[in-house]
Amino acid sequence: MNKRYKIGLLMGLFFAVMPEGEAWSDHVGQYVYVGGERQRRGRAEQIELVVYQISIVLRSFARERLISACKLPQNINISSREKQLGIALIPLPMRWTSLDGNASTFLNVRGRKASIRRLRKGRTISEIVAEGRSQRLIDYRFDASSDRLDLRYTIRSPYLPQDVVYSLSYAKTGRTRTRRAQR
Repeated sequence: MNKRYKIGLLMGLFFAVMPEGEAWSDHVGQYVYVGGERQRRGRAEQIELVVYQISIVLRSFARERLISACKLPQNINISSREKQLGIALIPLPMRWTSLDGNASTFLNVRGRKASIRRLRKGRTISEIVAEGRSQRLIDYRFDASSDRLDLRYTIRSPYLPQDVVYSLSYAKTGRTRTRRAQR
């Protein structure tokens, strides 16, 4: 089964269970990192686990590339307009896409063409960023009150012996918090 067929099949599964008409205004706002040292260490351990499996000649290069690809955003801004959702993993710029799986293209930090697509399933937004033969998958999982956001990162590349997978936690800040959380 080829990769395009698999991605199409996965997108079809997301569309089959996607709730219609759900308001995303509760999710809009700024989120700040609250995962602490434990999640930072977990991210670093995942990188080292993968790097350790790579040839000793390439380890230093691989470690540098993975650390730069797995930067820890301290803030996340989420905005919406019409039928699009914008997510900015600070310091990266806001990336606007629809939530129907259609791809948008942009230039990454190295000036190379990349594509991004987002899919929605319940309170989860799945983001797929494809750069060349590598992919970064991020699941944004909101709690029922939209005051907590958990991210699950997966970095995939044919150059890596296994995926790099780690989780990060964020909390909504300021006046944008829902009334339930302010009580």
